[in-house]
Amino acid sequence: SMSPFEYNTYTEDDIKIRYSVRTSDEDYMRAAHRFLQKLMKEFARLSMKCYRPEYEAYNMPFYYSERRLDSVVLPALSNICDGMVLTEMPVERKERKTGEVIGSGHGRADYWCIFDGYTFVIEMKGSHARVGNYIIRKNSVVKRWKSLVDQLESEKDECYESQETTKGIIRLGLHFLTNVDYEQPTEEKITAYRRTINDRMNDMYDRIHKEYNSPKYDPSYAAAWMVPDEIAQLFDDETDYGVILLAKIFRDIKHKNHV
Repeated sequence: SMSPFEYNTYTEDDIKIRYSVRTSDEDYMRAAHRFLQKLMKEFARLSMKCYRPEYEAYNMPFYYSERRLDSVVLPALSNICDGMVLTEMPVERKERKTGEVIGSGHGRADYWCIFDGYTFVIEMKGSHARVGNYIIRKNSVVKRWKSLVDQLESEKDECYESQETTKGIIRLGLHFLTNVDYEQPTEEKITAYRRTINDRMNDMYDRIHKEYNSPKYDPSYAAAWMVPDEIAQLFDDETDYGVILLAKIFRDIKHKNHV
């Protein structure tokens, strides 16, 4: 594997997360990693609240479409940023090389928030990645990852204009991957998934790295929430193993009013 990641485990109550350890001591990287650790814990904690036997309600947000993830990601961000979060923040998109405005020029960053003295501009994607073999469909992960990074790249100029007095602006790409297969759940398969989780995250890194062969596209962070057995085995004909988060952390931009 070409993946530079080393992993630690976080466990609390019935939440178990594997996450990649920070390798750089730069201040913006420390802030981004703290942010991502907290985000993944909150994502898991809030998702667990959707598992409600007393109502026979088991609509886990990660089962569904990308926008459904918003129902846990937004409150998670609100919790870790003490309410300092906005969705659909207007940004002007420009073609990097020519300075030409893309489309109407006005896109929307998925989230904008302030954490640890930094502004975070966040784009998010969600996909389903089937488990059972290591073959991940190119489109679902690799191509969507590129579009996520390119989108954040196109927002660079806009970031310089920001007025708030923070230490800098960190652009962050989040790709949540729900790991699922459409067969009967078994303890053996779930155990095997958990045992090979580092390999799975490394494999995603390697695929992206090989495809684009540019540090710009290399993921900066990976984490996996291993869902508890009762959620993994909710359905007879489907196994929901967990959610992997791949993140891209851009170097902070010292914007107009940075401190």
